[in-house]
Amino acid sequence: MSKRFTITQDKENNSTPILHLAGRLDADGAHALRTRVLELKERGSTRIIVHLAELEFVASSGLGTFLLLTEEFLDVGGSISFVAPSPDVRQVISLMNIDQFLNLVDTEEQALELC
Repeated sequence: MSKRFTITQDKENNSTPILHLAGRLDADGAHALRTRVLELKERGSTRIIVHLAELEFVASSGLGTFLLLTEEFLDVGGSISFVAPSPDVRQVISLMNIDQFLNLVDTEEQALELC
């Protein structure tokens, strides 16, 4: 049975919030993710790292949220990095041909270098 969607936050590394997503990212989870990330942005974060390794499934609404957040951060000269997507999630991102628009990296260290 699949886990419900959760967002947890590590302590910040170099003032960069680090979020971990787990479970199934559907429309409700996409709304929760967008709300959480925009709260961080309002508090002054211009760079965010989002770990996807524990994400089992992403619906189209989740992919749309990834794209919207990417655009919102680019608009303020910031960035959002998506780290270590699970094979299933990476396949969906690739099949939808949005990997060219997302900052996908394999490790947190790579994401921090981009910050």
